Amino acid sequence: MTKSFNTLVVLLLALSVSAFGQLLDPATLHIGTGVGTACVAGCPNVVNNEVTATGGTFDIFQESNQPDVLTNELLLIAAVPNTASGTVTVGSVASASEFDPYTAAAGTPETISAGQTPVQYGNVNPASFNPVTMTNSDVFTLLGPQISSADNSESFTNFNSAYAAEVAAGTPGFSGVPSSYAIYVWSISTTAFSGNSAMNITSTLPVGTFLTAFGESSSHIFSTQFTNTGLVTSGGTTGSTSGQTTGSTSGQTTGGNVPEPGSLILLGSVLFVSFTLSRKKLIRS
Repeated sequence: MTKSFNTLVVLLLALSVSAFGQLLDPATLHIGTGVGTACVAGCPNVVNNEVTATGGTFDIFQESNQPDVLTNELLLIAAVPNTASGTVTVGSVASASEFDPYTAAAGTPETISAGQTPVQYGNVNPASFNPVTMTNSDVFTLLGPQISSADNSESFTNFNSAYAAEVAAGTPGFSGVPSSYAIYVWSISTTAFSGNSAMNITSTLPVGTFLTAFGESSSHIFSTQFTNTGLVTSGGTTGSTSGQTTGSTSGQTTGGNVPEPGSLILLGSVLFVSFTLSRKKLIRS
């Protein structure tokens, strides 16, 4: 009985640790307002302290406590509402410069291509720039299969709630209620994108576009959550690529991962089962 009990506890704890790590991983990428601004790591301020308002320049920031280096590429994913004005082309994402760390004096120019590498992810054809249409569900599930392991809060419902907040605020370029989003993907090459890195990006994406990101190292999956999403609320350049300052990241904690609710529930269940079985064993003794 003792041996079986110990084996069960070990298995449950192993499952908990495994799931705990997997659920934490997707919370490490943040959309910010561009290298050189105070909100490099994002300043969620659109709705309920969620989503960072950006302009023609923005960045993808990797949480500073994550040492893994993303391999091959970093994906920029844009969700363009059907209410937006303007045409999206491959050239809508004009340039990308990598800062390792993001306080560096100069960035390294990176190569941008349409679509993601099929060898690495097995979806979204890079030879064509045809968007995937989202009318429900979430971005990462829609782009699956492998990328569907990322956080699923980048959803149609959440996007519409943030869009509605801009409509209510009278932000120019926001009107109506989106009934669909066109999901575009750009693959950005990386050299040493890891903890405390920032990929500074310039674009002409339409106002109303939601910005998300995805990356993968040899052992982890990285992605944005809805709270770390970017939303293009104005055109033009909002950040500089020289004379960077670390600035403030009000409203955004970048010093550590916060456990996902699912992880805490699973860990709590394991501890409860372990306590119950241990108590029964002591009573029988």
